[in-house]
Amino acid sequence: AKDPSFVREVGSYEVVRKYMAAPQANYAQVFINGDYHGLYANVESVNKNLLAESFLSDTDNSRFECSPSYNFDYPTPPFGCTEGHGSSLEYLGDGIICYFDHYQIQSMTGWEDLRDVANTLANNPQDTRSLLDLDRFIWMSALNNWLVNLDSYLGAETQNYYMFKQDNGLFAPVMEDFNESFGRYPWSIPPSDNQPQTSEADLIGLNPFLGESNVQKPLLGVILNDPTWRRMYVAHFRTMLEENVVNGALQNRLEDFQDIITNSVSNDPNSLYSDGDFIDNL
Repeated sequence: AKDPSFVREVGSYEVVRKYMAAPQANYAQVFINGDYHGLYANVESVNKNLLAESFLSDTDNSRFECSPSYNFDYPTPPFGCTEGHGSSLEYLGDGIICYFDHYQIQSMTGWEDLRDVANTLANNPQDTRSLLDLDRFIWMSALNNWLVNLDSYLGAETQNYYMFKQDNGLFAPVMEDFNESFGRYPWSIPPSDNQPQTSEADLIGLNPFLGESNVQKPLLGVILNDPTWRRMYVAHFRTMLEENVVNGALQNRLEDFQDIITNSVSNDPNSLYSDGDFIDNL
């Protein structure tokens, strides 16, 4: 869905895996009762198996899916809490109930851990490294911008990542959901009657420091307003450009993907797009 090229999801995961642990992804032809139903992206679930294989994280460690239970219509906060904006790691108050609408817990306990991360980002940013595996979060932030992946922490809804505690006590992230990467998701800020979608020109020329002054994205503020962490972010950005774009590797790889799946896409009886869309959108 939303990807005529059919390479955004699988291609983005392959790029991300060069720099941080992420789900495996490939393609699958799906048949139902012997009839070809179509070509699908086949993505590994972010669950205890992936976390055990890729990280030192036990099943009883705090674990969250960072996607809110609403879209843009921010819920009225409980008494004593401030309004939150997606899974943004904003500090919403000391009560764990303040965070219930904004995250989906996948462990038996952990709300206090999540609140402490938000509190530290807001009130003691110099201590961020005591709670976060910060370099992984810097990679996540740089990748979202570099991939123009606004359906993420970077964009309007602030969502589509996981966060879990490792055995060393530091939270680490796992990215997910790339079908709208490369500028397919058009909202850098929440839509409104007087706010148009982000233009194609602005997506192509996306500010690499987008979000640095947005109080609703404290993670980006902490990273991009610290001189050392900002230099790390820029270094990661440069590394991705050199290893994927300057040398032509990404273009070649995405063309290889399309060569592999062309027949499966053309024969898809439920395709949402034409063969021309598939070729042109690359």
